[in-house]
Amino acid sequence: MDKAAMLEALKERRSKTKSGGASSSGAQNKEETSSGAPSKEKREASPEKKERRKKRRHEKRDTGSTQEPIPEDFDQLKRTPDLEVFESAGLHFMQSLAWFGEAASRFSKAHAEVVKTKRSYDGVLGRHEVLLKQLEEIQTKENVEKESLTAELESARAEVQTYKAKVQSLEIQVQSLDARAHCAEEESKLRLIEVEKLQEERANSWALEKEKFLKSKDFDSLCLNKAVMYFDKGFEGCLAQFRANGFPEEEYPASFLNVEQALADMPEDQEEDSSGLGENPSA
Repeated sequence: MDKAAMLEALKERRSKTKSGGASSSGAQNKEETSSGAPSKEKREASPEKKERRKKRRHEKRDTGSTQEPIPEDFDQLKRTPDLEVFESAGLHFMQSLAWFGEAASRFSKAHAEVVKTKRSYDGVLGRHEVLLKQLEEIQTKENVEKESLTAELESARAEVQTYKAKVQSLEIQVQSLDARAHCAEEESKLRLIEVEKLQEERANSWALEKEKFLKSKDFDSLCLNKAVMYFDKGFEGCLAQFRANGFPEEEYPASFLNVEQALADMPEDQEEDSSGLGENPSA
């Protein structure tokens, strides 16, 4: 007798004799299968929850096996024929084998899921580490850029301060130059006033000196000397004209014209007139 025939015979025997117990045991088996089949969400649970579920499944299986209609009366058990005992024992053994195979397959599936999740978790961890390294590199670059920018900002601020100091010094120099220019302008005005005063004083002094000189005896003697010089030159010119017009010196050796004699014979009134004439051309 093979496995399938034994199972069918046992099922028929139980269905005839103990329909109520079989129905309750079938419902319990269905509940166990429905409760024992882990869903995708349960597979993705934590390992502690998986272990708890496994323990619950084993407990349910134990309770399910005990919930089978075992005769409570040992006398009745003794009166049970050997075939029924062996059939029930074989049925329980086959059920345990079936449950064990299902548990082994599910355990292998769960193990594969665990390995898969572990690999995915390892991949996620590797990616996480790569991302952390990239983040650290980005943070280091940002820190370096921030430091360089802060250094540039500090240098720019220092340059601005130096330029401000230079501008202030230049403003001070411009103010000093303006003050000097104003002082120089005032000094030039004062000097112009002094020059004008000196020119006026010089003009006044020249006029006074001129007036004094015209009233002095030096001017009179100068005019007299000039008049005598003019008279002498004119007298000599007259002699030269006489000699050129027919009175040569060989024929008339004795000069009949004497300047000194003429001046001596000249009256004093004529000398005053000649001095007055001398003043006019000098003026």
